[in-house]
Parts: sequence; C-alpha cells; structure tokens
Amino acid sequence: MSVKRLSGRVGLITILMLAIMQFTFAQGRVITGKVINTKDSLPVPNASVIVKGSSQGVYTDVNGNFSISVSSENSVLVITSVGFARQEITVG
Repeated sequence: MSVKRLSGRVGLITILMLAIMQFTFAQGRVITGKVINTKDSLPVPNASVIVKGSSQGVYTDVNGNFSISVSSENSVLVITSVGFARQEITVG
C-alpha cells in the first residue's frame, strides 16, 4: 500500500470522526415558548431570550413566540424587554 493511499484513508476517517463528534455535540434540546405580559396576557414582541452564560439568543416575533436551542436541561433562559422586569427561567 502506498503512502498516498494510506493518507487518503486517514483523512476520510478523520472527517468521519469530526462529523460524528459534531453530531454528538449538536444534540441539544429546542425550546419553544411565548413571552406574554402577565397583566393582560398580551404577547411581548421583540423580547430578548438568551441562554445564560452564552452569547446564544433570539428575539420573540410579533406574537411573542420564540424557539431556541439549549445544550442542557439545566440551562437558564434570560428574558428581557424594555419596560418589563428581567426574568430567568430554568429549562428543566
């Protein structure tokens, strides 16, 4: 077996291992929800929903809906919006 052929196989194995590792780490949980005003139950559009301790976040749509991926059931979502108190919700 030539060196060239061996290095090609090693490269393919490395790529497969990276793909498996990426798939393993990518397995998380998608959280969907709706941010509402507790006074009148109206949706809160453009509220910020961030996974605490990360830079991962989304904004709610015009109906207050959001969808965000978290890596752990112990993740905490930090929800903020102008004119409202900051809320921290544990995903669990």
